[in-house]
Amino acid sequence: TGRGVGVPDPERSLEFFQKSSELGNAAGKLFLADAMMQESGLFQNFYDPQKAVGLLMESAALGEPRAMRKLGFLYDKGIA
Repeated sequence: TGRGVGVPDPERSLEFFQKSSELGNAAGKLFLADAMMQESGLFQNFYDPQKAVGLLMESAALGEPRAMRKLGFLYDKGIA
């Protein structure tokens, strides 16, 4: 909606991550999961680690290596 370069718009970015995820895009699922794992910052209002882990699993199942790495880290730390 023309807010300009350099002005964060987390709601708008989540819309695109969500749409990409819904279309089955592995990277979209990864980015949406990353946003949902943030307890503070731009995406803190969307914090949902359980849903994020589910999205990471979906992304990994689609072959996204970054999601696989992140899941490995979360399991190693006992978070997932």
